[in-house]
Amino acid sequence: MFREALKRSQRVGFGRVVMAGRERLVALAPVGEKGLLLMTLRYPADFRPAAPYFEDIGDVNVDEAQVTLAQRLIENQTAPFNPAAFIDRYQAALLDTIKAKLNGAQPTRVLGAETSEAVNFMTALQKSVDQAVTVKAPANGHKPLARVARVRQIVNKLGTRAASRRASRNRTKEREVEEISM
Repeated sequence: MFREALKRSQRVGFGRVVMAGRERLVALAPVGEKGLLLMTLRYPADFRPAAPYFEDIGDVNVDEAQVTLAQRLIENQTAPFNPAAFIDRYQAALLDTIKAKLNGAQPTRVLGAETSEAVNFMTALQKSVDQAVTVKAPANGHKPLARVARVRQIVNKLGTRAASRRASRNRTKEREVEEISM
């Protein structure tokens, strides 16, 4: 009855509910022919202006070659959205563990991954682009080999710049360490 009244009046109900030991503001809306949707809302005090979080970030000069490479990677990875492709991996692993315990098996302890050295962003990006280009043929009529050659050219250019920046950063860090140790 309440859902039907909300639907006919084209209104949403507001109220309060206690969840996890905290009172929350909620909206109640009719959905479809038989459903009600309860949405938790936020109080005005919960919102903070975003500007203070970004004050310390200086203006950045974006390298057009890097943007072009990123755009090509996005273009190569673009596909229709399939929500079924996304699963809750934690829940799936938990269910597998529960099923194994029910069958008498002991759960296996997974150790944390060892930390490794920093990943070279340009190398990882190059690998990703190479994989994406070989997996997906372009539907836009571009010649694949010409596109691969252009992407490789951009990556090589960026790799040279990145190596130069890394060397400069390392020299700066060495100077800072020397200053601290003096």
